[in-house]
Amino acid sequence: MMKFIQCVLKSGVLVPFIFFILMVSTFPIDNLSEFDPDEGTNLMRAYLYGKGYEFYSEIWTDHPPLFPIILSWWFQVFGTNIISARILVLIFSSIFLWMLYMIMRRSSSLPATIAGLLFLVISFRFIRLSASVMIAIPDLSCLMISIYLMLLSLNNKHRTLFILSSGIAMTLSLQIKLFSAVIIPVMAGYLIFDFLAKTFGPKTIS
Repeated sequence: MMKFIQCVLKSGVLVPFIFFILMVSTFPIDNLSEFDPDEGTNLMRAYLYGKGYEFYSEIWTDHPPLFPIILSWWFQVFGTNIISARILVLIFSSIFLWMLYMIMRRSSSLPATIAGLLFLVISFRFIRLSASVMIAIPDLSCLMISIYLMLLSLNNKHRTLFILSSGIAMTLSLQIKLFSAVIIPVMAGYLIFDFLAKTFGPKTIS
């Protein structure tokens, strides 16, 4: 039983589960008023795409089209309504917190990691944005997945597979919002530094 508990804690799977349940049970995701003006815009883009209209020629947007496309597919399965759309974003928010937890746990203690997540959750407007039909949270979710997969590639025999998977996650993030591009040089620099440290580090010198 203790091994199972340790495995669950190590996987961090409780983080997205607890956050999702608390949000669904306490936050008014069924409120028909807009949490943010962008909600109506994103909902309309997804609705129009589902009706056969094309992006950039018939649907105006200043962002890549992946999120409205995903939302349109989601509507086909779970219905075209604000609740299902907010549930989708809430899933992305839960994944974002999960990946952030896993990244922080690699270099911090459990209490410090939990404290960091709690401070983020109670920060200004995070709760509202976590259920708002906007592109920021889905973008950050894919970005966190990319960063975590990159970190997993270090000292791993499946390094190439993890790096390729990280690249795919980054591509998805860029197809939601181009903001993630600013992180690419940082991630590339981290991989280069890791390579140089292993190649020219103390082991080689000794």
